[in-house]
Amino acid sequence: MSRIAFIGAGKIAQAFIQGLRDSSWELIAFDPQPEMLKIAEKLGAKTAKSNIDAVSKAETVIICTKPDKVQGALIEISKHLENRLVISVAAGTTIDQIEAVLKENTPIIRAMPNTPALIRSGITGLFARKEVSELQKNLAEKIMASIGKTIWVTSEQELNIVTALSGSGPAYFFLLMEYMIEAGREEGLDQEVVEKLVIQTALGASKMADLGLETPKKLKENVTSPGGTTEAALNSYKEDNFKEAVKKAVRLAKLKSIELSES
Repeated sequence: MSRIAFIGAGKIAQAFIQGLRDSSWELIAFDPQPEMLKIAEKLGAKTAKSNIDAVSKAETVIICTKPDKVQGALIEISKHLENRLVISVAAGTTIDQIEAVLKENTPIIRAMPNTPALIRSGITGLFARKEVSELQKNLAEKIMASIGKTIWVTSEQELNIVTALSGSGPAYFFLLMEYMIEAGREEGLDQEVVEKLVIQTALGASKMADLGLETPKKLKENVTSPGGTTEAALNSYKEDNFKEAVKKAVRLAKLKSIELSES
């Protein structure tokens, strides 16, 4: 049986464990916080006594620690990663930074999942260097598919854009929902009613877009009747330069991702 070791057992590792617990992989986790290990064990993973103990029993190692803990964890396990695939989901930590600690030609894949992974509805951006075989890429894709959809990018720099769009993206939609709920309350609806309306509308719109039968632009046009309520609302967005505000937000998130990876 193939084994996957999780270095760090926080939320993202827990999402993986939950998504993979019924698979053929044996899951092993270590985290310095005992409460995290208890959760991981409850979800279906075995627990290790240390990072070294975890990786010594695994063929694939997933780095799930917080970015400021990555270097320390890698230094600790670096001598025990021969012939192991290393997948890092640590935001802002580049392959060069990881490779500087590990042995040369260690197969490393960077992954950028997002928070809907917690309900197996995420999307993960992936990047692999040439040292990674197609077999290993397929393995990584299968692991990531346990928490949602996957997409490969052709350069590591593109992960900064992935971070700005999908990594941070859920917050953009939550913000719009928050403001719509606030507007509905101000217009006289009860909190429970307006929340249900907004959340279900967001869910339904997302499902329609996910079908891929029409583009989001076309779907928007389908809802917009000339002289109607939707047109009035969309015209307000245009007057307030909503488009440029969104583009600016994505651009600033991308620049911050670059900054964090260079720090």
